[in-house]
Amino acid sequence: MILEEIFETYKKFSVTEKKRFHQFVKSPYHNSNEHIVTFCKVLYKSKVLPDKKQLYNLIWGKLIYKDANIRQLYKFFGQLLRSFLALELLQQDKFTMPLLSIKALQQKGAKKLVLHTLKQVHEDVNASQLKNSEFWYQKFNYETIVQEALHTSKRDKESNLSNQLDALELFYLAEKLKIMNMMLAHQNVFKTDYQILLKQEILALANIEKFKNIKAIKYFQLAYLCFEDFENETYYKELSNHVNNSLEVFNNEEQRMLLVTLINYCIKKINSKSGSFREELLKWYQFGIENSILFENNLLTHYTYTNTITVAILLKKYDWVKQFIEDYKIALEPNIREIYYQYNLSKYYYEVQDYKLALRILHRHDFEDKLLIMSAKILLLKILYETADFSSLESVLESTKMLLYREKNVNYHKDSFLNFIKILQAILLLNSKSKKEKLSQKIEALPTLTEKKWLLKQIEILKY
Repeated sequence: MILEEIFETYKKFSVTEKKRFHQFVKSPYHNSNEHIVTFCKVLYKSKVLPDKKQLYNLIWGKLIYKDANIRQLYKFFGQLLRSFLALELLQQDKFTMPLLSIKALQQKGAKKLVLHTLKQVHEDVNASQLKNSEFWYQKFNYETIVQEALHTSKRDKESNLSNQLDALELFYLAEKLKIMNMMLAHQNVFKTDYQILLKQEILALANIEKFKNIKAIKYFQLAYLCFEDFENETYYKELSNHVNNSLEVFNNEEQRMLLVTLINYCIKKINSKSGSFREELLKWYQFGIENSILFENNLLTHYTYTNTITVAILLKKYDWVKQFIEDYKIALEPNIREIYYQYNLSKYYYEVQDYKLALRILHRHDFEDKLLIMSAKILLLKILYETADFSSLESVLESTKMLLYREKNVNYHKDSFLNFIKILQAILLLNSKSKKEKLSQKIEALPTLTEKKWLLKQIEILKY
């Protein structure tokens, strides 16, 4: 299994990365095993991982097969792959490599080279656009090395300790606030009760003069307070203004974290009956997509694609929805691109009441994802009900119910889907105003029920 993952990792390399990796493997400094070089050439030409004996023949020719040789080959190749990836990241880091080189130069007593390199690092630090917690951590490392260099070269010179401590404090506050946000998000999903040491003190420290204008601290403090003091919309508004105007000091992951905070805040507001936040929610999805913040590995997740479409449909922005579905299809993960495109297209046609086209898509496509299958079934049931195709409706209701009872991988949503089916079957049997009222009350009371508003609307328009 590990070998297969190593192979899949290698296959994900770009053409340029493969070229650099092959150069890395050929370098005597990194590798003296010629069989590894041959193995690389085999992998480059292979679409699937060759089996052991086939691979042995390609590398060792007619020599008697020895499994130990193959195991060693896999082991060394994995080590080289990991070393290569680590070195690639290290070379992209403007600070870690130079700081490590300074440490090495200090050990060799090369004082002039140390000072020269420190000057270069100082210029890079000042020019850095990133000012996140990682920046302050590297700034602390830099100031520590400066302090060591000053201590070694001129013992009577003024120390650098205050700069060192400032950088450490900035890193600690920024990183702790970021982790506090991650804990809060995890807690909301998994109902875990985290105990955060010095929480109130950390939140208060972020407001003092020394720290209040540091974006890496301020933004994550506001993000935390959005949910810690949910009813107070001041924190949301202030964070919104910052995110709209200045995110360049954060890396992609941190930008996504802050944006997802705003998105989740809007969703929670909508769920607490604040419908006005739908426009806000769509705005953030649009902002995140247009600025590539919500992209992961240059792809748009099917969750973001579908959620954006759902919100825009609720706002009845149908022309925009159709254009978005078409424009961003290509941004979806290739292996699920077509099914999510077709599913969302069917949703669009349903909303604009082109039931014929919506049904054609739903009947023509086999949605492999379990949740997508159920979502498509619910959409199909709504269309059959609204078009009064009751014979087909009853058949699909029963088959969908049986499918849900058999399915074990949708436990979280199963009750919601089953309740929809039971309520829709109950609507078909309604024959009096009193029963209408009782069923409406039952719907309102159900904690897990998909399409609740749609079901209530169908009851409301019945003429009893």
